[in-house]
Amino acid sequence: MSPRPPTPVAGRITRRTLLKATTATAGALATAVAFAELETPAEAAASFVKGVDISWAPQMEARGYSWKNAGGQTQDLLTILKGYGITAVRRRTFVNPSNDPANGHCGINEVAAFAKRVKAAGMSIMLDYMFGDTWNSVGVQNPPAAWRNMGYSQMRTAMGTYVNQTMTVMRNNDVLPTWVQIGNEINSGICRPVGSVSSPAQLTGLLNTAYDQVKAVAPNSTVCIHLAQPQKYDVMTTFFSRFAANGGSGTCPCSPPTAARTSRPGSWGT
Repeated sequence: MSPRPPTPVAGRITRRTLLKATTATAGALATAVAFAELETPAEAAASFVKGVDISWAPQMEARGYSWKNAGGQTQDLLTILKGYGITAVRRRTFVNPSNDPANGHCGINEVAAFAKRVKAAGMSIMLDYMFGDTWNSVGVQNPPAAWRNMGYSQMRTAMGTYVNQTMTVMRNNDVLPTWVQIGNEINSGICRPVGSVSSPAQLTGLLNTAYDQVKAVAPNSTVCIHLAQPQKYDVMTTFFSRFAANGGSGTCPCSPPTAARTSRPGSWGT
């Protein structure tokens, strides 16, 4: 018999419950435990969006790909996705990408152009900063080539300039994102080795710089950080404890484990 979920507490979900839910082996149990503390089913539904990451779409379209709906008719990709109830689109962005069809594209101008289509389709936008010239993931966190030989102070300046400039491009195109993700699967840090989790003051300084520059251009955008593999509880607590201890933007003054708080009260990044 599955354990009963805890009694709901109006208006909040605790960090401990969320972490327990993400580490549960049964998906249904994880959902039940996490959602039990939301006020009502209507509020739970209002708290979520249906989103997709289709960062690969522009380079595929540039190579002649098109999209067909369930009826076999060629149709705009966003129209098809909206028909399935999708309400938000995430787009990654690289610093100085190549034109490689698999590992390139995603420069900020291409991202902004596609974001115009997303907005025109009535969907929300999430911008994902990779802080590299190509993919960064849980096992790879390489800085862009132009930053590779920089020390911490230089890199922090370069990151602040880059985030401000790219967010300004989004603003100038009238496509400021609803959410901004600073870093992708940053369990081990960003722009390593400078921003490694083993150098938490530098990691936090880089993330805070990115946060500050997002807010300087788009004060209403929600800012979050992104870790992978939440079932690895020790990795989560190590990261967030160090981030909080070094003054991470938006963190609460709680004992660890903690999480990075976004700009909207009551919401939490993972």
